[in-house]
Amino acid sequence: MLRTSGVSYAQQLWKAACIAAVAGLLLGVLPMQARETCAQRIRQAQARLNQAVRKRGRNSRQAEHRRRQLDRVRDQCGRDRRL
Repeated sequence: MLRTSGVSYAQQLWKAACIAAVAGLLLGVLPMQARETCAQRIRQAQARLNQAVRKRGRNSRQAEHRRRQLDRVRDQCGRDRRL
């Protein structure tokens, strides 16, 4: 077996495979968490809009403000998804 700095080639390969597996898991989990966070932010913004409509009316200033906030959140989530 080849030896470099006291570590066998098989050990180096095993270590590299483990690192690659962990990196793959992280790269798969992080986008999923971002999507969940995004969906939660959209649900919250939608709930705030619904509340403003119930309390103040469909065309109220408050409802318009909440619509703009919801649009911003959706835009941000769309940008995050494309990155």
